[in-house]
Amino acid sequence: MTEAVTDFAGRVRAGSGLTTPGAVIVGGFLIAVGAMADLGFGDSLGFGFATMFVIASAVMALTLRVRSIASAVIAPPLMFAIATMLVGKLSGEVHGSRALALDTATSLALSAPVLFGGTALAAAIAVVRLGVAVSRRQRAVRR
Repeated sequence: MTEAVTDFAGRVRAGSGLTTPGAVIVGGFLIAVGAMADLGFGDSLGFGFATMFVIASAVMALTLRVRSIASAVIAPPLMFAIATMLVGKLSGEVHGSRALALDTATSLALSAPVLFGGTALAAAIAVVRLGVAVSRRQRAVRR
């Protein structure tokens, strides 16, 4: 029993972190909480959504496995666009796919500072984590 626990602990440590689907679920949940908070007080996405997007971007970059770290930079902007599109579609104010596309594009353009900020934060965290992982591997090879 003890050997099995030790072996499992070693494998978890070696590949520690969330897989990409797991991180997307966590990030999606955080973004959904921010969107619901904003929609509870008004008809559009605002400060709560923006704050939770930046937090979700950082959490995803911090919790992903190092081998999946590229997802930390790719997934948040996609999740932002999907959330914006869903809010536009579910609001009932947008009718038709062309209007939805224009509404989504306009929302993304107006939210560009938040979108770029969250993505840049995720990219910075990913680069630092990747650098730490590479230096650990190089030290391990030297020994």
